Amino acid sequence: LVSIIVPVYNVEKYLRACLDSILAQTFSNFELILIDDGSKDRSGAICDEYAVGDSRIKVLHKENGGVSKARNTGLDMAQGEYVTFIDGDDTVDADYIGLMYREMVENGYDVVRLSWERGGVNYTYHIKFNSEGRRVVDGESIQTLLLCTNIWGLFRANPQIRFNETLKNGEDSLYVIENFVKSNRRMLLVNKPYYHYTIVEKSASDMSPLERLVAHKKFLNEVLKMKGVYPRIEFLVKRHSLSD
Repeated sequence: LVSIIVPVYNVEKYLRACLDSILAQTFSNFELILIDDGSKDRSGAICDEYAVGDSRIKVLHKENGGVSKARNTGLDMAQGEYVTFIDGDDTVDADYIGLMYREMVENGYDVVRLSWERGGVNYTYHIKFNSEGRRVVDGESIQTLLLCTNIWGLFRANPQIRFNETLKNGEDSLYVIENFVKSNRRMLLVNKPYYHYTIVEKSASDMSPLERLVAHKKFLNEVLKMKGVYPRIEFLVKRHSLSD
C-alpha cells in the first residue's frame, strides 16, 4: 500500500540506523525503494545487503544526479497507493508510517504530516493544535502558515507530480505545495515528532546567503507557474522564502 522512497548518497555512517528504523515499522505493508545515487562510499553495498532476504526492498544503483532525480527515479518504480520519502541519514519512530496511514484512510486526508525532531529540538510548524494534537489545513488556512519547509509526510501517489530537477533548494517544498493544490486541499498536521532529522556537516542544503537568495528566486518563479490554480500561493511562498 505504501511506497517508501529513500535517496542514498554517501551516508554509510547513518544508513543502517535509517533502514533499521524503517524495517521496525508497526505498519508492514510497504515497499522500500533505495536509490543509490552514485555513492562513493559503502552506501550502495549496504543497500544490497539489506535487500537480501526481504522482498519488500528494491535497490537501484545509478549515476549521481541529485536528490530530486533520485526521488523521481523512485517514483517511477513505486507501485504503492501512497508514497512517503525518508532521507538516508535520518530515522523515524516505529509508528511513523502507521499513524499517517490510519489518519489518511480513516478520515480521507490528501496529505498527512507529522512534526519532527532536529538536534534535540521538536519542530511543529509554529501553529496551534487542538487538544488531540491535530490541525486540519485547508485552502484558506494554508495561506497563513509555514507548512512547506520539508518533504516528510504521506501523500497519495500521483504520477503527474514530480520533483523539479532544476532546483537546488525548495524542491521538497514545491512537491508539497503541488500535492496540496492538485488535491482536495485537505492536509492534516499531527504534533508528534516521529521523524528525526540528522544534522550532517556539509549537507546538500548548505548554501551561502547569495546562493540561497538565487535558489529562492528560482523556486518562487517555479511556484508562480501554479498561480492560476491557487491565486494566493505567491503569499505563501514568499513567507516560506523569507523565513528560511
